[in-house]
Amino acid sequence: MLASIDPQQQTGIYELRSHARTPQAAQVLADASAQALLLWDQERAAQNITRAQQTLRQQLANVDARLGARPGTIETQSLLTTRSDLQEKLGQVSALLTAVGGTLSLISPASTPQVPVSPRPLRDALLVFAALLFFLALGAIVLDALRKRVNSAADLAPLGKPLLGVLPLLRDGQTELLAETRGGALYEQVGFLRVNLASVAAGRTRFAVSSARPGEGKSTITAALAQSFALRGLRVLIVDADLYRPTQFRLWQRTRAHFTSTAVGGATLYQDLTPGAGSGATDLLIPERGVNDAAKLYEIISSLADDYAYVLVDTPPVLVAASALELSARLGGVLMVAALGSELELVERAMRSAQTAGSEVLGIVLNKEKERAGNVGYGYAPGRYMDPESPEAAPLELDRP
Repeated sequence: MLASIDPQQQTGIYELRSHARTPQAAQVLADASAQALLLWDQERAAQNITRAQQTLRQQLANVDARLGARPGTIETQSLLTTRSDLQEKLGQVSALLTAVGGTLSLISPASTPQVPVSPRPLRDALLVFAALLFFLALGAIVLDALRKRVNSAADLAPLGKPLLGVLPLLRDGQTELLAETRGGALYEQVGFLRVNLASVAAGRTRFAVSSARPGEGKSTITAALAQSFALRGLRVLIVDADLYRPTQFRLWQRTRAHFTSTAVGGATLYQDLTPGAGSGATDLLIPERGVNDAAKLYEIISSLADDYAYVLVDTPPVLVAASALELSARLGGVLMVAALGSELELVERAMRSAQTAGSEVLGIVLNKEKERAGNVGYGYAPGRYMDPESPEAAPLELDRP
């Protein structure tokens, strides 16, 4: 059982509440608590009178002691007068003590409660649910903070695979990707990736480009890498094997190239996506929705592969779709893309999954690296030289032999 006092705001009224197992017990507890409170208030008010009463009694005892010690002396009459005065005052104080009251008074007795204050199943369930959500959110934040993420190229070194390229985060996303690859900020970065991939490939020409999770940028890197090969005079075939989130066609549509399409088995082949590439060319193969079998898709790829220097297959993320592992195992290797901020554990798990399925991880590409303050770099492109950090510097056209 429990009793509590709730002061009403600026009214001088105190409301006493009690909690018990039954309504009757709560009423009895409230009445008893009110009486105890009134008694305490009365005793507090009577403290000064009680002290005065004790003082008078002590003085009266002293006078009686002196009268007993000197009976029949001249002082006896004076002591008797003093004793009479003390007795009169003591009687007055005693009468005042019986009439004294505190500052509190009872307005009304306790009433029997009609509605229980607890338990309240709906309220309690809502409180428990809110507390559960709070602790789950807090736990998720703590776990996310404890996960090691890819913050730089150095974080990928322990994975044991070469870093084939580092691509910056484009301010406009995919909008200017292919234009930047042809002669902008991505020209040299994608060029390094192209050279490094050709070096580790050791003669192999069919590669899968994948990632651990969606959103790492594997599709944009596939397109940029294909265009870089094409600008070097090579014929490249892109296969958009990510049937869950196909991206390549929309990406190449932004170039406004006038390409042709041809039906090939269970797929459509779009040709001449890279205009102005000389003898090089980029073609795009998009399987039909029903072609989700890795063996069937590889059969279509094999029927076309001899016409191309390189085949780049944009697969689904390896931790999302099993078809990515099946298809990668049939190709010459897989290029793993990891964006800045990715969970390092997921990247490592994706690489292990690919290797377990029989595919060789050729290397890693760090994507979406943010430009650090204070970095000053130079951009290179065919036929021009410029400092991109200098707004006054204009491109300098160079004569080609």
